[in-house]
Parts: sequence; structure tokens; C-alpha cells
Amino acid sequence: MKLLSVCIPVYNEENNVNHAYESIKKLLDEKLVDLDYEIIFADNHSIDKTGSIIENICSKDSKVKYIRYNKNIGYDRSLLQAYINSSGDAVVSIDCDLQDSPDIILKFIEKWKDGYDLVYGVRKKRLEGGFFTLFRRIFYTIINYFSEDKYPKDVGDFKLIDKSIVNILKNINEPYPYVRGLVYANSNKSIGIDYNRNKREYGESKYGFFSALKYALNAILENSYFFNALFRYFSLFVLFLSFIVLLFSLFSGNSNIILYLFIFIFSFGLLLLSLILEYITRIYFFLKKNNIFSYEKKLNF
Repeated sequence: MKLLSVCIPVYNEENNVNHAYESIKKLLDEKLVDLDYEIIFADNHSIDKTGSIIENICSKDSKVKYIRYNKNIGYDRSLLQAYINSSGDAVVSIDCDLQDSPDIILKFIEKWKDGYDLVYGVRKKRLEGGFFTLFRRIFYTIINYFSEDKYPKDVGDFKLIDKSIVNILKNINEPYPYVRGLVYANSNKSIGIDYNRNKREYGESKYGFFSALKYALNAILENSYFFNALFRYFSLFVLFLSFIVLLFSLFSGNSNIILYLFIFIFSFGLLLLSLILEYITRIYFFLKKNNIFSYEKKLNF
């Protein structure tokens, strides 16, 4: 019998863990046909009671597995490790707050059985403000325009991937992986399923605007040439502007214009330098292997 793995990244989700486990287990026990299953909680070094709750679940249910890292390694790396530790022929990732309804998993499985190696949920309705929505649209526009791969819009990490993609991910050794991009890039046949997100019932989201901004910047740095194009075009613009200002100052005799232009170019140069240093730092940590983590605990493996 084939196996379905359900991966659930968690961080300080003591109010949601039991509800997520019971809801997903009930669904799989009652409606999963011709498939066995395992549930993997990947704990990003929670500091509340999340860990003890999951350990208690593991002691009663051998189908539940628990990974705890020795430090907070970030959402994407946590999810990637959950994939790597999965044993399923198909692997579903879902957030612990269940804003993405577990019932959609059954639709994912149907499409997977039809031959799709990636089935993802498309969020048709989001419970968020207009500013957040605008921010997401800008992000998708940038990464799709300046990337070799094109990513579907309004899609999160609620998806099913085939074991063939998981096997590729097991060879990924990046300190700052953009897992969503890696999954899409290695899919041969994908399809999206529309759904509406639910309201979060318990606790507060750990994924605010600044977390989303950090996530977006990492995705753009890792999977696009946006900043390269930005500075290339801006350099041409500054070169043209400098030539115009130089001609104007020569004919008008106003030397202050050149000073203002110099200050502007210098300020922009500092911003360019900071981004270059960001790329160099990422390369340095990758070569030094300084971003290594370990498993603090693994249960039921």
C-alpha cells in the first residue's frame, strides 16, 4: 500500500497542535482510500508547550512523527527538512492553523492519482488587508518577470508533491532555500485547485508583514535577477542624467547641481554595495557551512 505523508511546520502553536492533529487524523482515517499515512510535525524550536504536546501525541499514535531542531532555522528550511524526512509516495504540506482546509487534501490526491506530480492550492479568497494583497501582487509580478521559472499567483505552501520531487529536494544543500520555487522548478506536470482560506481559530499568526517581506526578499534574491536588472537600468539612467546635468552646469555656470548629483549617486552606490555584500555573505556562509543545524529530537522514526 502506498503512503501519504502530511508535513506540518510548527512554531509556538500550542493552541493549534491538538486541533490540527485531530482534524487531519479524522479526515484521513475516514476518507483516505487505498493509502496509508504518516503525520510529521517539524518544530522550529518552539519555546511554548508545542513540543510537549506533540510528544504526548507521539506516545499514543505511532503514525505521528516529530522533528525538533536545535534552533530556529526558518520556515523554508524547516519545511525542506520535513520533506527530506518523509517516507511517503506523495507528500502534503499544510500549516498548523488549518486556514487551509484539510478537506482539500482529498482533491490533491485525486489529481496526483491522475498523474500530476505537483498539486497546489490557489487561494481565491484571502482574509487579509488591502495593503497585504497589494504587496503580494507586487511580489508575484517581480519574481515572475525576472525569473526563468514562472510561479502561479495566490499560491502558498499548501500543496501535494510527488516522491520524485522529494528525491530531488534531498540533494538540495542551500543555506537560504526558496522551497516553493524549488518545488515548482522541478515539477513536470502541475495543476492548481481553487479554494477559500478559513479564518484562524486559535492563537495569533507568527507570519506578519515583516516576516512576509523577509520571505519575499529571500525569494527574489535566490530565484530572480531583479536586482541585477534594476541596477543595470538605473546605471544607464544615471549615466544619461549625469551627461545632461554636466551640459546644463557648463552652460549655466551652476556648480551646485553637480554636487547634488554626486550625493545622489553616492547614496545609491551605498545601497548597491549593501546588496552586493548580501550576496557575498550568502556565498560565504554556504562555503563555510556555518549555517549548520542539528536535530534536537526525532520521535517515531
